[in-house]
Amino acid sequence: MENLVFYFSENFPRNFTQGALLIAECLADYYRPGELAVTEYVGKHYNPIEHHIQEVSVTDADLRLLLEEFRKVQNPEHEMYQSWLEDSDHEKWLAHIRAIQQSLKQHLLS
Repeated sequence: MENLVFYFSENFPRNFTQGALLIAECLADYYRPGELAVTEYVGKHYNPIEHHIQEVSVTDADLRLLLEEFRKVQNPEHEMYQSWLEDSDHEKWLAHIRAIQQSLKQHLLS
């Protein structure tokens, strides 16, 4: 049990942030054209099947939670920010993060 507590306390915050950013990217992709295209690879030969998600239900509370994660990762002390600091694409990553953040902010109702 002690090992599980340690594992989750070490990994959940990082995995939560990565998951939140992925969901936010999908939402931003959905907001642009009004649908989200997702490619599923199935079968022995990994045949691509494209799905078009045309309706997503998101509350202001959901958006605020995602926006809070975006605020956190832009802190120079944050682990994710630090991981991009030495990368030559750091500025591109930061611009990408800010563009998604702006897209989400535009869809807040209040």
